[in-house]
Amino acid sequence: GEASMTTLELMEGWMSSIHANLVRHDDKGAVLEYPRIITVGTRGDKLTAGGKDRVKKTLEERLQRQPFSEVLSKEKVLVVDNTTSGRGEKEDETYKCLRSEIGDF
Repeated sequence: GEASMTTLELMEGWMSSIHANLVRHDDKGAVLEYPRIITVGTRGDKLTAGGKDRVKKTLEERLQRQPFSEVLSKEKVLVVDNTTSGRGEKEDETYKCLRSEIGDF
């Protein structure tokens, strides 16, 4: 049968492809141009606060060991409750961080 890949394996494949095809280095290996990657989990409403923290930490540790880690944004992983988007004061605080990260591009 066919081997199936996990969502994380697919994400790592996409990030590796972005890194391999879009990062530009000078002759000494220094990064000249690169995209920034933010990993956003959009099912935060399905997790407790502690669960969000564990998912974030686990993903950050795994992604940091990858060759593409140099293109990850400073907030490598964000887990948001997408059911609160645009709800003013009831909106998940993580959206502020996400907007800031996107604004920094």
